[in-house]
Amino acid sequence: MTEAEKARLRADLRRRKAMSEAKPEADMSLMGRLKDNIIGTDDGVQSYGEKLGSLLNKGGESMTMGIVGDEASAAVESLIPGVDYEQRRDHYRAQERQLEEENPVASLAADIGGAVVAPVGAVGALRAGAGLLPRMLMSAAGTGAMSGVYGFAEGEGGFDERFDDAKGDAGVGAAIGGAIPLVGAGLQKALTARSNSKAIKQAAANAPSTEQLRQSARQAYDEVDRLGVQIKPEAFNRLADEMKQTMVEGGLDQLPGPSSLSPKAARVNQIASEMSSEMATDPTAALPFRSLDQLRRKTGAAAGDMNNKLDSSLGTQAIGTIDDFVKNLTANDVAAGDAKALAPAIEKARSLYAKMARSQTVDDAISAAEEYVSGPASGIRNQFSRILKSDKLSRGFSEAEKAAMRRVVNGSIPERLIHLAGGGLGQLFSAGSGFASGGLLGMMAGAAAGVGARKASEGIASKNAETVRALIANGGLGQLPAVSNRPAGILEQVLRQGTAAGLQ
Repeated sequence: MTEAEKARLRADLRRRKAMSEAKPEADMSLMGRLKDNIIGTDDGVQSYGEKLGSLLNKGGESMTMGIVGDEASAAVESLIPGVDYEQRRDHYRAQERQLEEENPVASLAADIGGAVVAPVGAVGALRAGAGLLPRMLMSAAGTGAMSGVYGFAEGEGGFDERFDDAKGDAGVGAAIGGAIPLVGAGLQKALTARSNSKAIKQAAANAPSTEQLRQSARQAYDEVDRLGVQIKPEAFNRLADEMKQTMVEGGLDQLPGPSSLSPKAARVNQIASEMSSEMATDPTAALPFRSLDQLRRKTGAAAGDMNNKLDSSLGTQAIGTIDDFVKNLTANDVAAGDAKALAPAIEKARSLYAKMARSQTVDDAISAAEEYVSGPASGIRNQFSRILKSDKLSRGFSEAEKAAMRRVVNGSIPERLIHLAGGGLGQLFSAGSGFASGGLLGMMAGAAAGVGARKASEGIASKNAETVRALIANGGLGQLPAVSNRPAGILEQVLRQGTAAGLQ
């Protein structure tokens, strides 16, 4: 659109406003109302029909990148004898500008609605799993292409003039479009952080202390003992043989002593064999379940040896074999006790003990952080980082629990700034800058601000650490909730098409 045409449209809009303020006598006849709502009249007041037509034109332009809209409507009407194309085109453009001024919300809704439902709205988009750089390149290409098409369709003059408009708009659109995925990624990150934080807080609410978990675990194990389960020798021999076979197939080195490739797993196999031999001397003997559970705990020493992958693998397999044996235990396998009630009872006891152990690990980390010269806030982050980096210490924590610990270590951007200001260097800088700007009083004020930042940093770190412990104590989260990428995708789509439209 040329400057002269823009000036003419502005003048026409001012004339319409003046006519509106003058409040001319409206033609209330049936024909007058039909003309006002269907064709439109230059009385400066938008009828419902004119508003609807303007909304449809704006939505159509947004949906089709300018191909359908004021020009298309004017072209159709100009087929009627006596109707001037340019006059109708300028009329529709003035109507759209009046709608934008008088009803900005409805006008914006039409633009966004057209962009969302547009079949070309996905131009410049890649699947959500694609890397950021490919998405930026694709978005730049797509936005540039849409801007070029929009510029050509909305341009004035012949082919050459429109083509020049299209080239200029395409270049600017590509530059802006390349940055649009950054906005979408920022929104997705914010939505994910908000969702994760909400899920973690809900899971951590009203959590028991580590000591309460320890007492609950003891009570649960006492309940297991009260079941009085005694395992028959033939049932245990079946278990011992299955454990050995499973470990041998997994690469067990049965050579005893430290020279063995899997010394801890070999020791477990040896203990099971010795237990079978002892029971064989007395056909009436039966194995108390507590003895089987002790064998499982010894097997855990092999499973937890992260420095020996073979031992760890064999130990894990042996634990699985024992657990399957207990789960499938029948009345024929026991000499006494309730075999059916054993599996759920021991599962409850072990679950409570595991939660207690993980909760205790976090408690120990918080206690150790108090000894850090750099302060508890720094100590907590370092201790949690130590847990995450250690295969042994992090064993048993779910991915959601690890993600919660990483959140403590990394913190949000505002939290990082507070930690920085509350650290040793931050406090020195605060006091030094205060002295430079206000002398002794300024230094005192800066030092006080640094101490306040340190206290705030410690409070944030302690609160986040306790949230993690409470999350674990309450049973944790198997996984964090999935967050839909649809809102970010819609935002990027609207921004791409809005960029193409806004350049006109």
